[in-house]
Amino acid sequence: MDFVLKIAALILILLGGVFLRRKGFFEEGDYRVISRIVVNMTLPAAVVHAFSDFEKSGEMLFVVLAGIVFSSLSGMISLLFKKRKDKGVRAFFALGASGYSIGSFAMPLIQTFYESSSAIVCMFDIGNAVVVTGGAYALTSAVLQTGTEGRETPGSILKKLCSSVPFDTYVLMFLLVCLNVRVSDVVLKLTAPVAAANKFLAMLMIGMMIKPVSFRSGLKEVIWLVIYRALLGILFAVVIFFAAPFSLEIRKILTVLVFAPISIFAPVYTEKAGGDGGLAGVASSVSVFTGLVFMLVVMFLETLLAGQ
Repeated sequence: MDFVLKIAALILILLGGVFLRRKGFFEEGDYRVISRIVVNMTLPAAVVHAFSDFEKSGEMLFVVLAGIVFSSLSGMISLLFKKRKDKGVRAFFALGASGYSIGSFAMPLIQTFYESSSAIVCMFDIGNAVVVTGGAYALTSAVLQTGTEGRETPGSILKKLCSSVPFDTYVLMFLLVCLNVRVSDVVLKLTAPVAAANKFLAMLMIGMMIKPVSFRSGLKEVIWLVIYRALLGILFAVVIFFAAPFSLEIRKILTVLVFAPISIFAPVYTEKAGGDGGLAGVASSVSVFTGLVFMLVVMFLETLLAGQ
């Protein structure tokens, strides 16, 4: 019953964002204000608290590597199997398939059900961030020979990563853990109210961002992309849960993460690579619902298995 109530609470917040925006309580672009608060305040505070009781482990470096591999593999595979499509469609698939929305979606969701999961999610997102903030675009534009005017370089990708407050917080906290430096109780108490607001604001923001899907030309590509991500998510989840050399706790969390929605960066980079940015935005909205369903189902199954 507790599991169901936690799910209901998150869905109600998300639906509240959808309802309030549609009724005019929020303006069309108000989600950007909340997005800035989440990205620059509540998410970094949540990351600080995630690492507050984190124990240093060699496994965590491999979790970062897993973040890079699983975030990039889907896009790389799509480039191999979509050779007959035009470059715009291939860019749409490659960038829509690459990476996950972790900090603003998966983290607050998983934290609700796995209290000790935050540091693991953060480490996976370090690897994921390398892909979604430019890595996937650099690879896609190089393979398709598109977007030459704004092509990413290792230096530009590194610059974007370093200008991301959540990423900087991930790296700083990980370095402190490696150096056996603990965050003081004063800092934790001062940031506790901000960190506590992350789940609510993140889910509300996602609800405000969701727009009705229009049945226009290209919807078939959206459906195929969502199905493709779901099928690879199932494949990745099976491989991780039964074959990955991690502890059971880490395997359970990574199994959920590979069903997270499309990254918020995907529409921007899709347009830069010559694809349909608007259609990528539609795909991102649809993936919020499908990702939520798959993630909740996986966590429910894991809860049932743990109870046996």
